[in-house]
Amino acid sequence: MSHEHVDELNAIRLKLLKFQLDSSALFHDILDLIKSESYTPVDGCDIGWCFREIENYADELRKEAKARKELIGRLLAFRVTQDAMNDPDLLSKEGALTIRGRFCSGTPEVKQQGAQPKRGSEDYVKLCNFFGITDDALIESGTVQFSFNKLGDLVSGLMVDGKQLPPGITKTYPLYSTIFRTKKGKK
Repeated sequence: MSHEHVDELNAIRLKLLKFQLDSSALFHDILDLIKSESYTPVDGCDIGWCFREIENYADELRKEAKARKELIGRLLAFRVTQDAMNDPDLLSKEGALTIRGRFCSGTPEVKQQGAQPKRGSEDYVKLCNFFGITDDALIESGTVQFSFNKLGDLVSGLMVDGKQLPPGITKTYPLYSTIFRTKKGKK
């Protein structure tokens, strides 16, 4: 059953690739005609609106695909990591955690993320002070916001190096993801 879904998704991928190639040629032709003023303003307006709608549809499809890719990546990484924890011999083999599909390989990644303290809390003040922000008015205003991704990178790096976490970071949790790479010759 799952192979059918893989084949269906791959067929959609190939249709999108063909659509992209076909539409790029059409878009180029339209742009040349617009530059040569071969379209009336009314047609130009409708063409602009069509491009806006195409952009919106494509963006919605991109967001949907990205969300599904990230969810599947989290689930795969969690599953493979759990399997490795239950069978330590897996970790001794090079590339053992890499998943090899027909079209790609997937490498699970687990990073640690620090739970960001709530603005105004004692831990928030400690974290601000750690980064050199000591102005009480600025801290109390809640103007300072920490980047979720950058703070995660910092926490992961410190944990890997066995160093102490910044004051104010009192909890950590794992973030699972999978990096997907296309196999050579499978574009």
